[in-house]
Amino acid sequence: MEDHRPAPNSGLESAGPEHPQLLPDDGGLMIKAASWNVRGLNGLDHQRAVDQLVRDHHISFLGLIETRVSQANVQRTRRNLLKNWSWFEDYSGPAGRIWLAWDSLEVGIDV
Repeated sequence: MEDHRPAPNSGLESAGPEHPQLLPDDGGLMIKAASWNVRGLNGLDHQRAVDQLVRDHHISFLGLIETRVSQANVQRTRRNLLKNWSWFEDYSGPAGRIWLAWDSLEVGIDV
């Protein structure tokens, strides 16, 4: 019979041979990330929902898809969202298809 258990301190705990789960080791750091196809971020209701999602689930990295915020409204919209977070917006499309946000006190990202 094969032994599918990981080596001690490998960071993996076996959930069966096909499904290992990544677990933090003693000195490890785990962050929570989420993505949301928000379909419009111009309204205050969606902006408040984003803030609530991050607070409720202790998220440190967030991807927002289909924001539909024009490039002219980026600064106004960001002022209402996730104060003191770092941002990257992709405006290769006409209406800011993808925004990335992260808590720079917890996560270091170079874009």
